[in-house]
Amino acid sequence: LYCGRDFADLMNIPRCSACDELIFAEEYTKAEGRFWHMSHFCCSICDTALAGKKYVPGTVGQPHCQGCWNKRFGKMCVAYGEHIRLGEQRVSLGGGQLAC
Repeated sequence: LYCGRDFADLMNIPRCSACDELIFAEEYTKAEGRFWHMSHFCCSICDTALAGKKYVPGTVGQPHCQGCWNKRFGKMCVAYGEHIRLGEQRVSLGGGQLAC
């Protein structure tokens, strides 16, 4: 006899990293070496679905969409006063950042 958790491990049934429930759906996401229900793999700040989109891993189990990452951690362009988007080229000048 096996408990539910051990039986799921034995049968290789994935467990969602967000809700810790077994994933029986045919469609799910594997990201950062973990499994997620499609609706649970979302930005930890704004809940935007991230499956199939570019995202920033963040801390364990807390991925960010690019927009939230830019707002929270992005650098501001001193010339335009806007966030420098993730992956955008920039130049440091003194203590400020300029987007190219």
